[in-house]
Amino acid sequence: MRKREWKIWPTVLGLAAALLLGGCGGKNDADYSTAGSSPVPEDTEYAFLDDGESAWKDNTLDDLRAVLHLPVSTQQAEGEQAGAGTAGRVLGEGGCVLFKNHLFGYGKDWSGANGITAEGEEFSCRIEVETDPRDNRVGRIGPVSGGNGYAAYRMLRDGEGGIWLYALDGDFRKVGGTLARLDGERDPSCVMGDAEGNFHLTYPASGGRNRYVVLSPEGEEVFRADESRAVTLHAFGGGRVALCAEERQSNGMGERRFYEADLRSGELRELAVSKKAAEEGGTEGLGLYATPAGDDRILWCTLLDLREYDAESGEARTLYRWSSHGILPEAFEGLTVTLDGSVEVLYRDADGLNFLLLKPTEEREEMISVVFAVSPAHANRFLSAAARFNKRHPSCNVTIRTDWDETALLTRLGAGDGPVIVDTALTGFEELEGLWQPLDGFLEQSGLADEIIPEALEFGKIGGVTRGVVRDFRIRTLVVSDSGPEDWNYATFLDAAESAGTAPLTNWYGEARADRRREFLDLLANGTEDNYYFDAQTGETVFGTPRFKRVLKLAELAGDCPPAEGGRAVGEGEALCEAVDVYGIQDAVSLRRRLEANGERIIGYPTADGGRNLLVSGDPIAIRSTATDEEKQIAYTFLKLLLSRESYGSVSASNLPVRRDALEDKFENYKITVSQLSQAGGETGNDVPELDDEKDAAFLENLIRGGTVQRSFPAGLQKVFDEEFGDYLAGRIDGRALDEHLKSRVWLYLEESK
Repeated sequence: MRKREWKIWPTVLGLAAALLLGGCGGKNDADYSTAGSSPVPEDTEYAFLDDGESAWKDNTLDDLRAVLHLPVSTQQAEGEQAGAGTAGRVLGEGGCVLFKNHLFGYGKDWSGANGITAEGEEFSCRIEVETDPRDNRVGRIGPVSGGNGYAAYRMLRDGEGGIWLYALDGDFRKVGGTLARLDGERDPSCVMGDAEGNFHLTYPASGGRNRYVVLSPEGEEVFRADESRAVTLHAFGGGRVALCAEERQSNGMGERRFYEADLRSGELRELAVSKKAAEEGGTEGLGLYATPAGDDRILWCTLLDLREYDAESGEARTLYRWSSHGILPEAFEGLTVTLDGSVEVLYRDADGLNFLLLKPTEEREEMISVVFAVSPAHANRFLSAAARFNKRHPSCNVTIRTDWDETALLTRLGAGDGPVIVDTALTGFEELEGLWQPLDGFLEQSGLADEIIPEALEFGKIGGVTRGVVRDFRIRTLVVSDSGPEDWNYATFLDAAESAGTAPLTNWYGEARADRRREFLDLLANGTEDNYYFDAQTGETVFGTPRFKRVLKLAELAGDCPPAEGGRAVGEGEALCEAVDVYGIQDAVSLRRRLEANGERIIGYPTADGGRNLLVSGDPIAIRSTATDEEKQIAYTFLKLLLSRESYGSVSASNLPVRRDALEDKFENYKITVSQLSQAGGETGNDVPELDDEKDAAFLENLIRGGTVQRSFPAGLQKVFDEEFGDYLAGRIDGRALDEHLKSRVWLYLEESK
């Protein structure tokens, strides 16, 4: 590799170490994720939105709006045995309840409830019922459908299925109770009350089935049904109870059907809305959690939104999009509709359990909304940032859309319309320079210009102007043995491959012999301005000359490349070089250790200027240049948050972050992982080698600073090479035809591009 002069970065890492990759010049850690933190004049083009966290309110983008959005947790009493006791979650007219048996030891145990009322007040209390020397704890509680009260039970360990049933008021005081019998000693899994005072219970029965019973206020059984599917109870219709029967699947998306007990006929009848929804297939399996909202509606949750199926119209629609309101749910533990039409949701996210109370949106407020056009394959990378943005700025909104038609999108952008923020994987980047807003001023005034690794900024530059940004990258390089070439460009790489007479390359991750002819052909191109095949300025190509025939002859040597086998293929001369990808810290540490052990060297990919490591990233994110000033203000604020240090902490990524401090965090996390593995089982082995702070930081520094951004051909030209190389490698055309086709098609493309 060519020798280059660089200032050595700080390399001593640790919990209080200097920042990797250049540091911050002695500045203390600034929180660049907080909107409005940079001293930007309000009248500048690069002004950012103020932080709205201190005065939270839900936006009015959807049919429902949140009037309460609070975290909930089960309170731990002093001296309580850790992890002991049963617990349950209840949603009802009284709000969100967390029920728990608090265990301290025999004679001290008690049942309690804490939670959040429908008015947003937190509460905590004991549930007082009859005492019994054998067991005085309540087994479970559930809501009374259509009423501000609760049903509860307490099992009697008498071997005869004895069970006390209790009716509790809204303050968890006993207002009624009766002794009943169940045919078994298994505890009920669900309990609920209805408007007539009946108790509804489900519990495991023999043969792997689930039993559903309805008991009168006096404890007499008035209904029984057995079900092979998983069952839960749901309040609906202002006092009625529905049984949900579900065929559960591993992805949580099993089919759900809703039934109601007919106490007169003794039959379990499916709700008409459930039957119609299943027949029309409009509910997509009813998502992750579902409940009937009446005789004509079903509500259900997916990881994207809260939806409603209306039997009258036969249509399903979205009521509330989670990410539009700053919510990223991981699971749902409750969903119910109250008498006044409010919707209660109990969901779990990365921070724990949360209670959400939704009411119909009465009057929509005007808000600025910008659309982020994203490739479906990339959507998950940006959902977290969009949710955090929408939570902080409820008067604005960033919506991520993945349903774009490429032709229609390009047409709209060309007309100065369409999405404000664009994942250029959908459109192309460099060839559409005029569509994208210059971002150099934004990077300076947001502080990101000093926070991002300089080499990573090159991903978004066109003609020296920054018009896009990326979040992460990886490094690609080639490794040779100690006796291999010192450096190479395209021509000398071909000379080396010809002199070796063996397989020209292998791959670090290759575990078997493989056809790597296409990889070999791709080694000779790094974009329009740097490739072996043509001169973009003069239009001269190698096609139709001995130079290209030589390429095809050497490519055939790559038709049967050996596996890398930890460097053995290169070390023993079976392959000229080995392709290595560095995705993260572990790859870098492992590669450095291997080079030292095997006496190998990094030479880099051939380019016109010599061997260079290739810095590789996805397509940049850009802002539409014709967006309004208000839209750009939102877009700048969103990009600032997307590239903030906290953003990297919330999303797991295997690649290297573009931020200096986030990369330092990666080193620290790796050190913690190694330490934990070492404590758990002694030596960590070769798969997770220990970190050498100084050597590994310097090694990664040299990999990055000795690199150049990998470039691609424009989409149209890349299609030419893909089609022709594809036909040749598949045997549909021979070398002569390939030569002729590329000569004419590449020449034509270059002429049309002038």
